Amino acid sequence: MKKSYFLILSMLIFLAFPIVVQGQQTFQFPLQGTDTFSVASYPAWWQNGDYVEGQRSVSGQVVSGTFNLVFSSNGLSNDCSPGNWVDLNFSVNGQVVATHRVNIGDTSATVPFTLPSPVSGTLTARIEETNTVCSNGGSIQIADTGASTLELSESVQAIPTMTQWGMIIFILLAGLGSVYYLRRQKRANN
Repeated sequence: MKKSYFLILSMLIFLAFPIVVQGQQTFQFPLQGTDTFSVASYPAWWQNGDYVEGQRSVSGQVVSGTFNLVFSSNGLSNDCSPGNWVDLNFSVNGQVVATHRVNIGDTSATVPFTLPSPVSGTLTARIEETNTVCSNGGSIQIADTGASTLELSESVQAIPTMTQWGMIIFILLAGLGSVYYLRRQKRANN
């Protein structure tokens, strides 16, 4: 009876100190030939409503991520007052998770996001322009040949392990259990 109690107590201490592991998945997005582009003057993004959308199969429970965009061309100019830019909405499964403004001279954008609830199975990603660049204001081109990516982070999983304090407590309990067992054996032999 006391042996099983000691074993259960030891396992509880062992499980009380988890470490955290997070998985990562990376996809090329947007990707010509795989994703749906609705860009009025493809490949030039300058018009409100221009978008690209695509689906990716994910493993695990995705909770956050990062859109890493490379602009193969940024022809935005100062021909407009007060300035010129492209505003982008980033959506996952129909819900806007981030926004970003592309300014004159930007060559890339890193746009992190956190999902309101975990996603598993199939994920639909979308980038949509939400403004129209003024006439003679230029445009941008989002690299769609694999340079731009979508990095996804899976939910955190706890893996049982022991910290230094957990190990110290475990050794003390194991030592006390051994002393108790040896004294009991000694009495039984006498």
